[in-house]
Amino acid sequence: MRVRDVMSSPVVCVPPDMPLKEVADLLVRHAISAVPVVDGGELVGIVSEADLVPLELAPDPRAHLIPPAHLPGHLPKVAGQAMTREVVALPEEADAAPSVGQLPPGVSAVMYRGRAAKQLVRRARLHPWTELDRCPHENLRDPERVHIDPEGNVHLCQGISLGNVFERSLREIVRAYDPEAHPIAGPLVSGGPAGLVRRYRVAHRRRYADACHLCDETRRALRRRFPEILRPNRMYGLP
Repeated sequence: MRVRDVMSSPVVCVPPDMPLKEVADLLVRHAISAVPVVDGGELVGIVSEADLVPLELAPDPRAHLIPPAHLPGHLPKVAGQAMTREVVALPEEADAAPSVGQLPPGVSAVMYRGRAAKQLVRRARLHPWTELDRCPHENLRDPERVHIDPEGNVHLCQGISLGNVFERSLREIVRAYDPEAHPIAGPLVSGGPAGLVRRYRVAHRRRYADACHLCDETRRALRRRFPEILRPNRMYGLP
């Protein structure tokens, strides 16, 4: 499989002088997690959600009588100031399989969820759903990280929200997480995506491309039942 088979086209790009608020709005509007920064037709960097989150959480000196300690003297305001400059670019003809030494032999670099599940699954080798009994990409029992999107949702895994930092503090959200009692993470911890299917008796197919493929389709079927957890809409291709 080549890069051209899995890439998104046309590419959404931003100039170095675009305000970060507009960059964040662009990510939400196009349901993407990063945008290349292009200056005069040349790729100069990339801005991702990870670059924007620290800026959202930085203390505002206007809200304090005494300025907080360790407050940065200058926060980035435009894409060119916040972007990551070291970008790895691949040609369309490059092999999309994992590079040697990055993933174990035989493991695909593609996870079949979202657009990948819809567009690429017909090319994938399918596995019986009963074999997909663990989550190979996330440690849901004892997570070492979470992801915060531009809307403030704290993701345990893409599309599984633990809460929103605009409603509760990140500390409160993380402390309240109980993997065994969580209605979505609990079944995934004990039995993977197949366990989630069994817990809620979700209608399913006989075979799937991988665990992410089964988990993605199962969570889509459960969204009406758990709207505060399986969000935001854009993670599931909805407006």
